[in-house]
Amino acid sequence: MVAKSKRPSEGSCPVCRSGELITISMSVNGSDLRFTTCHMCEAKWWLREGEEISLSSVIGEVAQAGVKRSSS
Repeated sequence: MVAKSKRPSEGSCPVCRSGELITISMSVNGSDLRFTTCHMCEAKWWLREGEEISLSSVIGEVAQAGVKRSSS
């Protein structure tokens, strides 16, 4: 997870400032999730609705979505 003081921006890595980012966007439980990794320094971070969140929060949200789907 990227340090909170180095907030990720849309176009550059908060660690090395490179613009070589790979981003994967998805919708889970009605929330927009975005995973981004820096091609240069391999920093990784997750955003939900534009706010940085931890990997454990993402896993919980995805697991909850799977439970909802399997009980339908």
